[in-house]
Amino acid sequence: MAPLRAGVGVAIGGVCLAGVLAWLLGSGDPTSVFVGPLPGPRWLRPLLLLGIAILAAHTVQARFRPRPRGGVDHQRRRTGDDIACALLTLGLGAACLLGMTACPPPLATSPWLLAVATVLVGLPGRTLHGAPARRLPMTAAITVTAGGVLALVPLTEMAWYLVHHPTASGRAIVVFGARACADGTPSDALADRTRWAAALYRQGRAPRIICSGGPGDGDIHESVSMHRLLRSLEVPEDAIALDLLGVNSWATVLGVAAAHGADDRAEPFLMVSHVFHLPRIMVTCDRLGVPARAAPARHTRMRRLLPWAIAREIPGFWVYALRPPPRGGRLPPAPAP
Repeated sequence: MAPLRAGVGVAIGGVCLAGVLAWLLGSGDPTSVFVGPLPGPRWLRPLLLLGIAILAAHTVQARFRPRPRGGVDHQRRRTGDDIACALLTLGLGAACLLGMTACPPPLATSPWLLAVATVLVGLPGRTLHGAPARRLPMTAAITVTAGGVLALVPLTEMAWYLVHHPTASGRAIVVFGARACADGTPSDALADRTRWAAALYRQGRAPRIICSGGPGDGDIHESVSMHRLLRSLEVPEDAIALDLLGVNSWATVLGVAAAHGADDRAEPFLMVSHVFHLPRIMVTCDRLGVPARAAPARHTRMRRLLPWAIAREIPGFWVYALRPPPRGGRLPPAPAP
């Protein structure tokens, strides 16, 4: 149990410390997907995150500290460790409760996961005060546990999108690109997303479809391949817009925000992609202040690629979650035409 607690402490403490540094540098808060948006004064959040990071660090280093020889010193150290664990539990619990009350699904699943981590980290036990194990196996166990906790955040959101199919409406449907073959035909992934966007359009969910992608394998751009498929599905020409600079998810969200505005009070964009890709998209929208709702596309013939796609998206999620947004933080709304 002790390596488990220490590993969870490394994961939570590292993410919270990254949130404090981002706040000091004025580059936005990368921890909202993990802790949830906290109401109240702006200065309250970094203080809470810093406290959690310090207490988590104390929980980790306690496992590598040699056992004191004196009985009185040992008792004092045990009492200090128990107090630190109790305070860490209170801090994590406060973050969970505030995050879950202020955060809509599926980001609310991440504070729920944090609540589970609270139980593992915060309950003091005899193993926390025992003699330290060998450093190499202990370090390996802590590293594996920390990686598992960080992986569970995007995996939890993927599971949410797998069983929940939002029915929201928005001002535009954004289709994220995937591979376009050399002859211009869309790959299975690109066809899935494009067909789902057409279905949402026919349901009246949004008046426009934005096709965003990068260069294809041949001369045909991914956006152009999507456009052709949409036209074959009888989507009107004036309802389709192309974004030729969407070379990755970050560029797509930036381009959509710059061209169509990122006002929190406006209707959200419907982000169309596959379940494994949506956590990275939604954390990007959260970082850049773009109002968005997920619209998971249905899988067809690409199930054999799912393990690889999911494994790739886990580090991609955290790269985007910790990536600094453009200078100035949130993007301004687009000027009125």
